[in-house]
Amino acid sequence: MKDIKLSRRGVFGLGGGAAIAAMASNTAAASAPELDEMRSKIGTRVALSNDDASSGAVLEDVVALGPHVRPPFEVGHRKPFALIFRVDDPAMEGGTYQVASTAGLPEVMMLSQAVDDAGVTRLEAVFN
Repeated sequence: MKDIKLSRRGVFGLGGGAAIAAMASNTAAASAPELDEMRSKIGTRVALSNDDASSGAVLEDVVALGPHVRPPFEVGHRKPFALIFRVDDPAMEGGTYQVASTAGLPEVMMLSQAVDDAGVTRLEAVFN
């Protein structure tokens, strides 16, 4: 999707910080999703909820964010990426959400807002 602009704050601030913290342990790294695996789930419908809000959403796109990186203490390389969700409720804000899906997406994600050129708000989750 060419018209989505990932927010620098969302990619490198809120979402990136959470993903970096998750990568600090080998257990989290072993269970973290991979780019190609997530691309196969585009179009998947999910339910997002936390204490403040809930909404349905669709995994609309998976965007590669840069070159492969090697997390500390790992042999392989991972390619950082962002999951882009189109939400049913345009008033949804960023935060930590429970994700209900039968497609094998992560069960908890830190999401931040991203706004495209047309002003449409989406939520993004970053994985390093």
